[in-house]
Amino acid sequence: MSAKSLIANGKAVFFLSFCIVLFTILSFRLFDVQILKGNFFLKSAEDNRLFSFRVAASRGVIFDRYLNPLVWNERVYYYRENLDTLYSSEKLLPQDRAMEILATDEARINLDFSRNYFSSDSLSHTLGYVAQADENALANDNSLNFGQLIGRFGLEKNFEKKLRGIEGSQTVEINAMAQQQRNLWAQRPQAGTNIETTLDPILSQVAWESLGEQKGAVIINDAKTGEILAIVSKPGFDPNLLSQNQSLDEAAQKERQIKVNAWLNDPNQRFFHRAIAGTYPPGSIFKLVTSLAGLDSGNINAATTIIDEGVLKVGDYEYKSWLGRAEGEMNLVRAIARSNDIFFYKVAELTGPDNIAAMARRFGFGSKSGIELPGEKSGLVPDPAWKENILGEHWYLGNTYHFGIGQGDLLVTPLQVSQLVQALANNTSLCSAHLIKTPESLCHEVGIKEDQLKLVLQGMVSACSSGGTASIFFPYNDAHLVEGADAFVQINNGAIACKTGTAEFGEPDEKGRFSTHGWWVGIIDLSSFLADTDKLKIQNPESIISDVDREEWLKLIKEYGFPERITITVMAESDEEHPFKEGAIDAAKPAKAIIDWILGK
Repeated sequence: MSAKSLIANGKAVFFLSFCIVLFTILSFRLFDVQILKGNFFLKSAEDNRLFSFRVAASRGVIFDRYLNPLVWNERVYYYRENLDTLYSSEKLLPQDRAMEILATDEARINLDFSRNYFSSDSLSHTLGYVAQADENALANDNSLNFGQLIGRFGLEKNFEKKLRGIEGSQTVEINAMAQQQRNLWAQRPQAGTNIETTLDPILSQVAWESLGEQKGAVIINDAKTGEILAIVSKPGFDPNLLSQNQSLDEAAQKERQIKVNAWLNDPNQRFFHRAIAGTYPPGSIFKLVTSLAGLDSGNINAATTIIDEGVLKVGDYEYKSWLGRAEGEMNLVRAIARSNDIFFYKVAELTGPDNIAAMARRFGFGSKSGIELPGEKSGLVPDPAWKENILGEHWYLGNTYHFGIGQGDLLVTPLQVSQLVQALANNTSLCSAHLIKTPESLCHEVGIKEDQLKLVLQGMVSACSSGGTASIFFPYNDAHLVEGADAFVQINNGAIACKTGTAEFGEPDEKGRFSTHGWWVGIIDLSSFLADTDKLKIQNPESIISDVDREEWLKLIKEYGFPERITITVMAESDEEHPFKEGAIDAAKPAKAIIDWILGK
């Protein structure tokens, strides 16, 4: 065979081998694509052919105690300018114009919801607000979609999954140019669940306005159940401005951003929920706990008296009374009425810090209440063991004195103080503070004897009567006192049982003075007021509260009822401009304004 023939045969063999190898590779590739990965590529092709739009779900509505909405949804309409593209530009439309277009060209309208709030500031911390889900929220919750509104604060956050609902979807067929061809199927959204609260929005607005320009907190409870009628923290913010940003035009968006930035940088801490997250020394309010601890331990009784000589000397130390002068012989009722420091120094010494701490914890101090709001703080109830273990220091008699009058390391929230007063108003049955309507309240007995409770309440009635510390209430109480009657009768007759407190904190100034917060707590029975329909006639009380619709409120309470006995807790917080807040003045004035408004005086 010639050389040329050999070369030709070699080329033929090589070409044939190449074809066989190529065919084998193609066969294996075809097998891989069609058989092994067929479903994968089929799904990919389907995914490229189909596109789904989100369909917003309506969030659940939050109702007040009168079944009126505090938070609701408003439809927001957008006009899709190009139906052929998936990501058409959209412009906001007024509702009337959107209705016209929907009648003839439904596909042009994209529907969303904005969140609306009944009150701008008074319920802001309690209701909270919503905002679009950010990266962190999406990473932590795979049920969320981009752009979906979620709760960021208050009840909106605490009940997020219940309120949110489930978004729907609209699936369309598209071509290779990402143009819509036809609608295929839709999954309807599921609206969120509604919740009913115990809140009275009108009374909340009254509480808010009663504080005037002061920072602070006000809580109003149903004494029998622990239901919260009002829980306000001042200053606040407008949740509408935070929640409705998707429905604002460009100019309004810029204005909104300026306001929100100002709120975030406000030194007054607008987003700080003082009522549940603020921890403060309670000052003389805590003397009620010291009294009950002394009585319960058997170290004092109704006959116990202590001589106030103006100052209590222990070695080289002197412990003075807030009044700055001697008041002579004191029993428990008189000491509560006058908030006498010397008396309670000695009661604390006789009782001991462990007994006082134990009594405080029985009323819920030092632990969270479990209220349906995020961010609640526990506060702190110190005792000798705590100081030794945490601070590495011994507990001295001076610590006991300060503890007995609500100072030292003791820290409480306004909500915890309101629970104490609620229990005292309810024959020491402590009920869990709650904002959500429940068939039954969770209450338990603290375990205080009736005669001991009666002594403490008598001191509180006397505090709001002539000779007490809350002079602003003297005319009212003196008109309601029944001569010779015990505290239960006095309160049932409408007399107010109260206690004032002025609590020092921080470091002293150059004159040795400490800044102070003001406290006022009170119990008022409204049975006779509610029973006498003549007293429910429309009046226009002359008070600092002028813009709240009392006529509407009276109609609501006549239809739905109102608690016969309520408790009010006011905390007036000091600041650099007003460093010396007093319970008998700065906290008592808002309380009186609230009561005057309720009674129409």
